[in-house]
Amino acid sequence: TNLGKVAIVGVAQTKYEADKIDLTISELVFEVVKKLHNDLGITNDDVGCVISGSNDFNDGRTIANMAIQDAVGSVRKSESRVSGDGAFAFMYGAMRILSESYDTVMVVSHCK
Repeated sequence: TNLGKVAIVGVAQTKYEADKIDLTISELVFEVVKKLHNDLGITNDDVGCVISGSNDFNDGRTIANMAIQDAVGSVRKSESRVSGDGAFAFMYGAMRILSESYDTVMVVSHCK
C-alpha cells in the first residue's frame, strides 16, 4: 500500500504578464489545465478529483469556483474549493489522496 505517500507529478502556470485583460479567469485556467494534461499525457478521465484555491473578493464574485468548473473538467466529478492561497488547496488535495478516496487529484489555484 502507498498509505501516506503523495507525489506532485506535474506543474503548469500561465506566463506572467502585468495584465491579461483579453482573457477571462476560465480561459486562463483552461489554458493551464490543457498544458498540464498535454505535458503529462493524461486526459480529464485520469483525474479523480479537482481542488481549487481562490478568493471570492479578488475574483469579484461569490462561489468563484463555479466559474471554472468547465475549464478544470470537474463537471460530474468530485470538486471542492478552499478559500485563500494555493498552498491551502495543495494541502486539501494531498488530504484527498491520503484518505485513499482518490488516486489522482488536480489542484488549481487562480487569481486575476
